Amino acid sequence: MDGHEFYASVVAHKDLIWLGAKTNTQGVDCAYVATRRLGSVTEIPIAAIKDHDWDTWQSLALGLRPAKIMKHITRIVGYYSELHNWNPSKIAELHDRHNGTYGVPESVIRAVAAA
Repeated sequence: MDGHEFYASVVAHKDLIWLGAKTNTQGVDCAYVATRRLGSVTEIPIAAIKDHDWDTWQSLALGLRPAKIMKHITRIVGYYSELHNWNPSKIAELHDRHNGTYGVPESVIRAVAAA
């Protein structure tokens, strides 16, 4: 699907709100679509719009399907990397950072002190 068709489909949809297009913090041009029902915002790389049909994008924006077609990228240790190949420990670290829990558990401190 092309960008104009995507835009027209979003504007015509009763549950979606077109928020515009801009370059994100990673330098990727993205379209932003909000969902009235969920109150969520979906960031869609404009270059990726052509790779899928409207049914796929609509399902993604409405939360009817998981975002498996997207890459999950984060910056944890000073560089950007994709999450799909992370080990469980690195994913746990990411969750801890999102929760703001940076401390060492008391049980670990006691174990190290006893050693």
